[in-house]
Formats: sequence, C-alpha cells, structure tokens
Amino acid sequence: MTMLQRGSRYLLCALAALVGSISVACASAPTPEISLDDAYVGAARFAKHLVIPLYPVSSVRAGREGLAVIGITVNEKGSVVSVSVLQAPDQEISSMCFGAAKASTFSLPGTAKARYAGHGKLYYYFRLAPTPHVDIPGFTLK
Repeated sequence: MTMLQRGSRYLLCALAALVGSISVACASAPTPEISLDDAYVGAARFAKHLVIPLYPVSSVRAGREGLAVIGITVNEKGSVVSVSVLQAPDQEISSMCFGAAKASTFSLPGTAKARYAGHGKLYYYFRLAPTPHVDIPGFTLK
C-alpha cells in the first residue's frame, strides 16, 4: 500500500466516523420546546379543549380546598404527552387533575405548531365557598 493510499484510507475512516457522529447527534437531539406559560393564566390560555376536573366528593366532605398545579408537555400536534402533578390539596384532587390535563388539547402559538413541542403548567383552584367549584385563573366558566 502506497503512502497516498494509506493517507486516503485514514481520511475516509475519519470522514466516516465524523459523519456517523453527526447523524447520531442529529437523531438523538430532542424536539425543541417552547413555553406555554402565561404570567397569570398558565398553559390554559393555549387550550383548544380544556377539561375541567371534577371536585371529588371525598375532598369536599373532608373540607379540602386549594391550588393544584399540573405540569404538562404537549407535542407538535397539541396532544398532551406527559403530565406531572406538582402540587395538589389531596390525592383525590391530584387524580382528577391528572386525568383532566391528559384529556385536554392545546394549540401551540404562532408558527411553532409544526416544529416544536411545548411545556407549561395548568392551575386549578378548588374552592368550597360559596359552593364547591373549580376555578381557572383568567377564565369564566359558563
């Protein structure tokens, strides 16, 4: 093998290794994410279909009320792909919020729809007075 053949063989091996690492890096890169949080309303502002959790009877009887905060990740189509309960007054309320968030759908803002996933928080206020109800900041339920 001549010096030129040996040099080109090493160059080809190095090039193949470089191309392989680039394709692996591109293939494993996560989908870019945008924030769906609004300063006051949270991700609810971007909801196409927002499911409101029911106030569990056991929580009402126990006198439990307060804020439930739910973290969500939405794919580029607007479907919720992951839900995490960050805070809830009790386990029953936590379960209701988890199901409601998972069933909701969202619209990503602007031109980000086709290329990005989004993440944000949903805020549900469980209140006992004057009657047991669930509020979402910035929304009036009809």
